Amino acid sequence: MKKLSRRLVTSIFAIIVGISGCGKDSDSSAYSISFREFPISEHSDTWSRFTEFDTNGILLVNYDILYGNGLGKQFNPLTTSQLALANYNEYIKNKQNKYLNYFLILSDNLHKKITSISDDNYGFFYAFAYPRYNLESPWQSGLANSTALSVLLRSYSITKSENTKKLIINLKNNLLSSTETIGVLANTPDGGVWIEEYPSTPSSYVLNGFLFSIISLREYLNIFPQDENVKSFYEKLLLSLKTDFHYYDTGNWLLYDRYERSPVNAHYMKFQAVLLNEIFILTKDNFSLEKSQLIEKYRKAGNPYNPNDKSDQ
Repeated sequence: MKKLSRRLVTSIFAIIVGISGCGKDSDSSAYSISFREFPISEHSDTWSRFTEFDTNGILLVNYDILYGNGLGKQFNPLTTSQLALANYNEYIKNKQNKYLNYFLILSDNLHKKITSISDDNYGFFYAFAYPRYNLESPWQSGLANSTALSVLLRSYSITKSENTKKLIINLKNNLLSSTETIGVLANTPDGGVWIEEYPSTPSSYVLNGFLFSIISLREYLNIFPQDENVKSFYEKLLLSLKTDFHYYDTGNWLLYDRYERSPVNAHYMKFQAVLLNEIFILTKDNFSLEKSQLIEKYRKAGNPYNPNDKSDQ
């Protein structure tokens, strides 16, 4: 992550503290830590090569450096959320306030960039097309929205901000809303439900984004256990995972989605095992543990589609 100027960091953090009322004590023990480390595959420094803050303190991805595709510098809600969670993880491990400060700065980015779709439905939009899944600008991602939800839940646990709580509720509503209206939720051919990483037509049913959404909504229920609607919906998500997992399991590897049905690489395999294990920890559902162990078994046996794949090392 490119360093912000000391003045910009100070001014943004002062705004956050002023809004939240949590700046009376700079001791880390003043903050409420009620979350596990979020499963992020990269360290917080990984993004430094291709991200930077603009003059308003908004994190941008330089796609010309990252992919050389001419998109220039763009706000990416997923990258912002991943970096926020990576810094939160570092704070849990090291209890150094510099990580907490960066987490709050990036959480504030999400506050500023979220879009009100309706009075009770908020989401994040990408301002560029994604031809792979025939998505035209602007488009939403269930992965980006659910990962942002996990950031805002952590922010709320620290600040107890009513504004953050409102964003959480309305972003949660988006995850439960159909792709045919204003959300990222699709129905599966087997009668289940699937939060779409890419809300494409036809539906792509990417496994990765779906697993993240299961984790994020479980975290939501840990903070808002009285939400009976989400409790019921969450059980449908777990049932869909069990019913549809076979579409991705080739017998010795995993497929990325049901749209292209392309195999993932070894690094991706390793991380899917991590996500499923995290779901087991959060839900105590043995299905997720069994599939996590199965994926690890496949990965250790080697990528049958690319024997030279060493991306997990």
